[in-house]
Amino acid sequence: MDNTLIILSGLIYTNKVMYNQAYKLAHYLKNDVTIKTLQVIEDKDLVDNDTLIFMFPISSQTIPSCMLDYMKNNESLMNHKTIYCVMYCDEYETDYCDYAQEIMELYSKKTNAVYKGTLKIGAYFLLDHIPYTWRVSNELKNFALDIRKAKESVLDITFFSKKQFLKEGNKFWEKAYKSKK
Repeated sequence: MDNTLIILSGLIYTNKVMYNQAYKLAHYLKNDVTIKTLQVIEDKDLVDNDTLIFMFPISSQTIPSCMLDYMKNNESLMNHKTIYCVMYCDEYETDYCDYAQEIMELYSKKTNAVYKGTLKIGAYFLLDHIPYTWRVSNELKNFALDIRKAKESVLDITFFSKKQFLKEGNKFWEKAYKSKK
């Protein structure tokens, strides 16, 4: 497997949860992996890595504006790269990521990159506040295995039932509300 670059592609405040997931994914990939954010990445980072993994949260069913700007300004550097994505949506249903996945597929085609797949993770904002993160880790392992084998990958996970989602969401917002008083 080639050198891999994981790019945390959200706004600065959203990168906190993604850092933990990026380090787990890097560990599961078991090769030369670099983790960078859009805010510090350089052209050399793209040139030195053949496989790119973009990690970003979905907002309004699309890619963050900072990432879209980055993609537009670096089209020439994507030529012949292999691209994967980890997409986080705050909705329970991971199909909110479908438009963003389609954008990445079209972008890869336009820039002569090879789009190999997506891991979609639902209920993103609760990820650090619940005891079910082992399920996400298992999906990251499966995704890493696909990447190591250079296979196409289409995985998604919402790591608990809708009833648990509503219960945990209510607890989170009640705690947040109380902390603001």
